[in-house]
Amino acid sequence: MKKLLCFVAVLLLTSAALPACAEQAEDAVNRLLNQLAAYFDAREQIYSLLYGCYQKVGAFYEREDYASLVRARLACSEASEKLREEEPPEMSLDAAVLLSLMQSGVDTSGLEDKAREMQDTLQSAAKRLNLLEGFLHSGAIFLKDGRKTGNRLIDSMAEGLSLEAEYDCCWLNDLLLPLGDDPRIADFWNRMPFRWPLIAQYREAWITASAQVTEKGAKILEDMEKALDEISTAFGMNAYSIQRYNQNSEAVEADFQWIAGMPPAIPLPDFWYSSENRSLHPNSGDTGGEGLPDTLIWRIPDISVEQFLMYVHQLSEIGFEGVLTGAAQDGWKNTLTVNGNICIIMYRTDSTVMIAYHPNQLTLEAR
Repeated sequence: MKKLLCFVAVLLLTSAALPACAEQAEDAVNRLLNQLAAYFDAREQIYSLLYGCYQKVGAFYEREDYASLVRARLACSEASEKLREEEPPEMSLDAAVLLSLMQSGVDTSGLEDKAREMQDTLQSAAKRLNLLEGFLHSGAIFLKDGRKTGNRLIDSMAEGLSLEAEYDCCWLNDLLLPLGDDPRIADFWNRMPFRWPLIAQYREAWITASAQVTEKGAKILEDMEKALDEISTAFGMNAYSIQRYNQNSEAVEADFQWIAGMPPAIPLPDFWYSSENRSLHPNSGDTGGEGLPDTLIWRIPDISVEQFLMYVHQLSEIGFEGVLTGAAQDGWKNTLTVNGNICIIMYRTDSTVMIAYHPNQLTLEAR
């Protein structure tokens, strides 16, 4: 009789624990999907910034005119600035949730790797934009070979971006495969095009076989390596061209092509090259179309008074008449004119220099 009572007690305890375990497992799946949604929100934002930028840069290499060049430069600058403001989502799943997911067969190590990867994704995206922006301000865009290399570069970068999106979808399929019978998984998968339309355009039908998902992921990674090789090749070609042009001035003259519609050029300041957080902006009323903005404004932080005044002097030496007002403690303003027409207005306040000009009248170019 005593043994029977003990057996009944164990059954009662077990049956009482089952709903709690079921609830814990259900909560773990919900929290997993919320964590994944945070990852994909961030990935979609990064993808959107890069995708829009690549389109503008690609349009320049198709049209090869000044207006599309300005728009490509603005797109790179805007995307870079927004990327600097992005914060990667934090891993919010605690040990109990991860244990519950592991017991369901979910590869939680891959989930934790994704959290670390997000920071690397932001850094690599910023580097790509810096490379693009630097290329668009280099002398390479005035040379036939340079523009050909630039076009090859942007094509490879766009290809790499689409492969990253495809891999994200494949990785998600692989991660959630052990939970595939849960209707919430199918709902999450099917709603992807509505919440993350850019990434989801590379999503294929749900794969139910683990080996097939693994094979597909390996193939995407192989293609990504090829895209990276193409990018490296493009930069290598550009470096070789620069070396060749430096050694042969006649080659420069033969291949040099001024960008159609470009106005007279003046040099960017020396401090432009060393600034890591510089940014280019159109006037506030600009609609972002294909034409030129009314005004362009360079914002360049961490510039000394001496650097600012040196650039003012440099411009005066090439024919600009300046009216300098202000003081070091209050900020400087310099209005530069040619033949009485205002061409450039420069400010320096709190160590930040602003350079405003009309892009239809002149352009500021790297030397």
